[in-house]
Amino acid sequence: MASLAFPKKKKRTRTDDDSDSESENEIFFMKDNWPRFVVVQSANEERPLSKLSPFAVQKGFQAIAGTLKSTKKLRDGSFLVECSRKTQAENLLKTVDFVDRPVHVSVHKTLNSSRGVIRCRELSDMSETEIRDELKTQGVVEVHRVTVKKEGKVIPTNTLFLTFNRPDLPKEIVVGYLKVKVQLFVPNPLRCFNCNKFGHTSQRCRTTAKCQRCGKDKHEE
Repeated sequence: MASLAFPKKKKRTRTDDDSDSESENEIFFMKDNWPRFVVVQSANEERPLSKLSPFAVQKGFQAIAGTLKSTKKLRDGSFLVECSRKTQAENLLKTVDFVDRPVHVSVHKTLNSSRGVIRCRELSDMSETEIRDELKTQGVVEVHRVTVKKEGKVIPTNTLFLTFNRPDLPKEIVVGYLKVKVQLFVPNPLRCFNCNKFGHTSQRCRTTAKCQRCGKDKHEE
């Protein structure tokens, strides 16, 4: 069975964590690409951004990036910002202070990326890292190869999952002298083996156990 191998006003002193975040954000600026969605959160848990008035939040973003496409408050008190221009994303990601409190700004981990599937036998002898490095100029930031377990052995296949640093999935990529079609990656739906419904796992299930055969309350088979 195939298994997926996914497995600034007053400036603050930059820490190692800030440097790590900067390196992660750089992948979204490759080849004239830029992140549309950015998350702004308070660096001080005792002073969340959600405590600011809507007027202060609006004026704060206006001062840093001008008129944004959209601004949404998330459950954890941070703000999801959609940019309409590259300069807005650049200015926001350089921000360390917002209104009157320190903040941490990062690229949203899923809204700015897309996943696709390619099948190419010519890549069978290359490692995931080698393929990623060769395709980096086309926006590929992650490569995972599908493997098949047969007779106790894990066998690599010619099917590869690619993660791109942009939300719009390309129809094809150039692999050396080849043009390879890219198909949309559709993950398997989550299914709870406690109640047999989709959308969550058994660890988070709040329903009584159901029989997988008849759908009624679980009973001795």
